[in-house]
Amino acid sequence: MSHARTHDGQSEQGKRKTLKETHDHLVKKSPPSVARVWDLLAANSMNTRVLVPALLLGLTLPAHAQERVSLRVSPALAYAPASLFVSATVDVNAENRSLEIIAESADFYRSSEVSLDGDHAPRITQLLFKSVPRGNYDVRAVLRGVSGREIASTETKVDVVGEKDF
Repeated sequence: MSHARTHDGQSEQGKRKTLKETHDHLVKKSPPSVARVWDLLAANSMNTRVLVPALLLGLTLPAHAQERVSLRVSPALAYAPASLFVSATVDVNAENRSLEIIAESADFYRSSEVSLDGDHAPRITQLLFKSVPRGNYDVRAVLRGVSGREIASTETKVDVVGEKDF
């Protein structure tokens, strides 16, 4: 059985697989309301080809605008005792009063809190957690507003391995 080839040499079946993989990835990474839109678009391949680029452009800005704090930790995998470089970015907002960054595992806890001066505070806060022992860590950034109430938070995972892991 032969498959029709397009001008770029990729078969229609290959394109459908690529669209399916893209759809599945976006549904997993999207909030429930956006995931529903992806499901509706996937029902009609022609709609998907036409609307996906427009939808991607339209959804990236609002999704980023709602993300009040983001977090990057490197390395994501380290050898103990590790130095973890943490970079947190906050959206400019007059309500911003403090940013707490926490590294926590079953056997270890370290945190640092930085005061923020509302919309005059720097957008990026960087710090270094030194001598972090072996463990699986949840690294969190918690943005707090007036009266200490949580405005936003985000979390990422980091693994610090030791000799016992090899």
